[in-house]
Amino acid sequence: MRTARHRTRILVVALGLLAALGIAGCGAGKQPTALLQFYPPTVTPAVGLSDTVYNTTANTFTVSWLVFNADPEGATVYNVPWAVTRDGIPNAFTGTIIAVPNHGWAPASFTVTEPVGVHIYQIIIDPNGTIPQSSRDGAVVTLWVTVFPVGTG
Repeated sequence: MRTARHRTRILVVALGLLAALGIAGCGAGKQPTALLQFYPPTVTPAVGLSDTVYNTTANTFTVSWLVFNADPEGATVYNVPWAVTRDGIPNAFTGTIIAVPNHGWAPASFTVTEPVGVHIYQIIIDPNGTIPQSSRDGAVVTLWVTVFPVGTG
């Protein structure tokens, strides 16, 4: 008959083996990864001419987007930074998405007031590359917004 001490020793050895082999597909020494991708951004209020081109007569508008974690072996990713280059000025807007669940979406947005004209925004997920990702493809999107004078758009 096995003693409680013997069963405890077997359990500790089994847990040690699981940790050495890696749990949930994260082999020994491998960090969980993410595959963060954009769902096309939107501009409100505006008229979308395509996924990345918008016209508006409102000087103040909101740019919003969703980030999807598509990595099949990934886990929830926390504290995902984002940055926006506005008309060539880096980090004009920055923020952090608290969590992007594995196979799930998370929203982000910024509101801006712009003069009449064409404005170009490059939105970047994880601009400094601090989050382990299986690919960085799809982590940048460029958006063109034309602000027309009221009554002309």
